[in-house]
Amino acid sequence: MVVNSSFAKPTRVRKLTLPPMQSEEGSVGGIDLGENIDAATFEQILEMDDDEDDREFSRSIVFGFFEQAEQTFDQMETALYVTRHIRHTFGPSRAFH
Repeated sequence: MVVNSSFAKPTRVRKLTLPPMQSEEGSVGGIDLGENIDAATFEQILEMDDDEDDREFSRSIVFGFFEQAEQTFDQMETALYVTRHIRHTFGPSRAFH
């Protein structure tokens, strides 16, 4: 099946801005990590850094996680786009038979 290129896939620009990763006291700095990030695990990742000033190791892990999440969301958006296109082209009753 060929997807009609006249349907423009939605695009979105994501900009990631992270607060400082660790305070001077050596804790996560009172940053509210929310309920989806385990503070103890995040702290362990920070402890793996050789240089606490640039945080190269932990920064690469955190940014890698966000890049992977972004790719996953892009894949989900593409799947939804294709599904909508198929339903629009063939109708909802025949879309997945």
